[in-house]
Amino acid sequence: MQYESREPLVFTNNSQKLFGIIHRPLNTQFSPAIVMCHGLAGNKIGRYRSYVTVASELVKKGFTVLRFDYRGSGDSEGELHEMTVSGAVSDTLIALNYLKQDPFVDSDRIGLFGRSFGGAVALLAASKFSDIKSIALWAPLFHAKEWEEKWNHMQTLQLSQDKLDEFKRINGQLLGKAFWTELFAMDIGKTLGKLEKIPLLHLHGEKDTVVPLHHVTKYREARSQARGLTNFILLPSGDHDFSSAINQKTAIEQTTAWFEKTI
Repeated sequence: MQYESREPLVFTNNSQKLFGIIHRPLNTQFSPAIVMCHGLAGNKIGRYRSYVTVASELVKKGFTVLRFDYRGSGDSEGELHEMTVSGAVSDTLIALNYLKQDPFVDSDRIGLFGRSFGGAVALLAASKFSDIKSIALWAPLFHAKEWEEKWNHMQTLQLSQDKLDEFKRINGQLLGKAFWTELFAMDIGKTLGKLEKIPLLHLHGEKDTVVPLHHVTKYREARSQARGLTNFILLPSGDHDFSSAINQKTAIEQTTAWFEKTI
């Protein structure tokens, strides 16, 4: 049974093209909408096509969903070594404004989905966009202190530039100094303070070694004043990518139900 349409979308930021896919429910003239923020050095499809599946499930519930690639990622123009945190936030704001101006979208009912680094980007974008109704995050990054400490230690070892560059690679791709400087300075705790009235879902794998569980503790502390609007779900034996079919199913179902409830 056909329930959605998918169309390619191209928009620009700083004269560079960003490529995305917009999912729309059929037989619906006016719908709430979600923008999806992918992880670092990832793309709009996601591991195990998870973003595609989440988008399709949300469309079944009457949502319009926009998946897109940050500049320097996926199909979008730019290079990853040119990427910055602020640039990813800017890309997200352009995507949000695109939906806000879409005549088939209810501009008062827009949400954000973010995974890992994209979770932090989603929060930073939400703090700059006045109309976010709800947020759902998968294994979101709270800070980059572990990376910063490792980087500072490596600087003391007088390693070659090649060795230092290896540290700055994600999925084999080199990230530039500007990115790491902004990442180390990122203050998600302060950002969450601006979002205490916005519902927040946080799913995290108990065995996540990329963004360990102490990040969850930091999120709990930062959301302590918004407990009634926050739901933390830990996935038993879940890793950073929610690799098991059970964890994937749980994450998708919980995310869909959350947006149905809060938008």
